[in-house]
Amino acid sequence: MSSHVEHPSGYEKSDISLSQVLLVATVGIAVLVICIIGVNEWFIMERESETQRVVLGPENPALIALRAQENEALLSYKMIDTATGSVRIPVERAMELLAEEYHARQMVSQVK
Repeated sequence: MSSHVEHPSGYEKSDISLSQVLLVATVGIAVLVICIIGVNEWFIMERESETQRVVLGPENPALIALRAQENEALLSYKMIDTATGSVRIPVERAMELLAEEYHARQMVSQVK
């Protein structure tokens, strides 16, 4: 007894349908492209959400305190050392004084 079964014709007489193969390939590629675009858009939305949360979210209280301290140092007058007479003045005022001093020196050098 042989377990070998012979087919009556020996081989398949018909070819595969090229149109069906192209249809399945086209649908597969379309699904793949749609998935890639969908994942890319999802990634962009998540990235923007994270940026919004981290960068544009509420500020750190320590940072707010540091900025207040820096503004105090830059924008206020204060006696630093009474013995030497050194004082802290606002940056804007210091620039004005330096400009006036430079202008006065230029005027003196032009007169000579």
